[in-house]
Order: sequence, then structure tokens, then C-alpha cells
Amino acid sequence: MPKKIITILAAVQVLLIVIQFVLTLGRATDGDKLYELQTQAEKISLENAGLKSSIYKETSIAKVREYALSSGFVPQSFSRLDPAPVAVRMDSP
Repeated sequence: MPKKIITILAAVQVLLIVIQFVLTLGRATDGDKLYELQTQAEKISLENAGLKSSIYKETSIAKVREYALSSGFVPQSFSRLDPAPVAVRMDSP
């Protein structure tokens, strides 16, 4: 009987060692994946900053004016009209 228990305990121990090995191997590859994702995120962040800069340049007032002039639009002048006040407060004498 004790020999059977020792055999079962040895089998359980071997099984636990194999499980630990598989989990450790899985975590090691997870580190590589994490590094790859972090590197990819940094590249995308830099690309995003470059795209924002390009958008700001293309939508600047000077660039829009240049595009409008090259498309045949002409500058216009305008004047602002302020409406007359509806009611005027008069101070009593």
C-alpha cells in the first residue's frame, strides 16, 4: 500500500512540474508579445503626431487662403454693422 501512495505522489509531482513548465513558457512568450505591442503603440503614437502636424499645416489660415486664391476665389472686404440699441437709458434730471 505505501508503494502505491508513493507512486501516486510522484505522478502528481511530475504533473505539477509539467504544468509549471507550461505556464512559465506561456508567460515568457507573453512578455515578447507585450514588448511588441508597446513598440507598435509607440510607432503609432509618433505617426499620429506627424499626421496631426500635417493636418494643422493644411488647415492653417494661410494655406486655406492660398488654396482659395488658386481656385479662383477673390478676397472680399466686409464691414460690420452694429445694430442700433432698442432702448436708451436716460438719466433723470
